[in-house]
Formats: sequence, structure tokens, C-alpha cells
Amino acid sequence: MFVKTDLNYGGKAERGLPAELQPMFSLQPDCPIRDWDDYRLMRRDEIEPEWWDNPHLVIENYIAHNDTLYRVYGCGHALICILAHSKDLIKKEDEHPDDRWVYVDRRQLNADYSVIGEFQTDLWQQLAGFTSCYPLDYFCLDVVHDGEHHTIIDLNLTPYFGEEPSDAQWLAILRRGLHDLTRDRR
Repeated sequence: MFVKTDLNYGGKAERGLPAELQPMFSLQPDCPIRDWDDYRLMRRDEIEPEWWDNPHLVIENYIAHNDTLYRVYGCGHALICILAHSKDLIKKEDEHPDDRWVYVDRRQLNADYSVIGEFQTDLWQQLAGFTSCYPLDYFCLDVVHDGEHHTIIDLNLTPYFGEEPSDAQWLAILRRGLHDLTRDRR
């Protein structure tokens, strides 16, 4: 099992809030995990019984197949699907040289997709189901592959990318998706 906080990346961004806002948005004092580097990979029988009921913790199945993860950024109709590489326990998309990405228009997700590069049909089916149930305008998903199936393991409504602005080519597509979204709502 994987035990982590209910805040993205252990609440790193929340620790940067002004002091008067931190109590409302940061980790609570009774949270036994204090930061992203305190996340734990544990057997079910090793987890403290009271942790199961702690509203500040997330306990989930740990799914790992290899050193990859899929990250899906959504902005308007634009979806960028990235096959990222990371050897870390907590896999992050860090613009590794071997990463690959593909653009998909959300309105076309129900099409009959064949394998696009290393992006199998099962991934598109997961995304089509998610976006039809949760029609969010802006989000980021972490998806893992266990060797057979893709599983959405994390949803971030305010995706955090990094300290420095990225020069990734796909960001222009997401910006265009945001522009189209705001234009359609005027």
C-alpha cells in the first residue's frame, strides 16, 4: 500500500501560503506524514490502525510495472498525454529525454483508437470514461500501467509543474485549449 497526505506533493505549495492561510490549507498537526519525502510504501498489516480513519491521509494500492507513468494534462478540449520516465518511488513527470507525448482533442476520445505510439487503447478508454463523468475544464491526471491495464491514481485540480517555467512544446497546445475554452464561453 502507498500512504501519503491528501495534499498534492505533501502540501509543498501550501507551505508557501501566508501564515494566516496555512492553518486552513496546510497539513494538520495530527497528520503523521509531514511531507512528500515522508510518503510510505508499506504492507497492509504494517499500517497503523488509526491511519485508516485519518482524513488527512490517503492510503491506496501501490501499482508499479516499470519506470514509467502517464501524465495527462487537460485544458479545455486539449489533452496532452505524456509517457514519462522516473526511477523514483514517487514518480514525477520531469521532462526526461525519453518522455513522449501526444495531443488528443477531448471531443474525439470516444473514437476507436488504435495504439498511438506507446499509448494503448485502454488509456483512451480510461480518459473517455473519466472526462465524461467529470467534465473538468482544467486538470492533471497521474496514470499508471500494471502491465495489463491503465489506472488513474491521482487527480490534481491545480497541477503544479515546477519552479522554473517549462519550455515543453505541448504547453502551447494547452494554452490554445485555454484560449478556446474562454472564447467559447464569451
